[in-house]
Amino acid sequence: MRKKSVAVNLENPRGQEVVQKMAAGSDVVVTNLTPISRSAIACVTRI
Repeated sequence: MRKKSVAVNLENPRGQEVVQKMAAGSDVVVTNLTPISRSAIACVTRI
């Protein structure tokens, strides 16, 4: 069974690493983070 959602603590460096690894292997990542919040955790958006 594939996961449809996850909850990760992005204030924790390990949580950031987990999300970056999952996003690298994903076609789409949906988030409710603001651009400022994404920038604060070094999450780059490419369109």
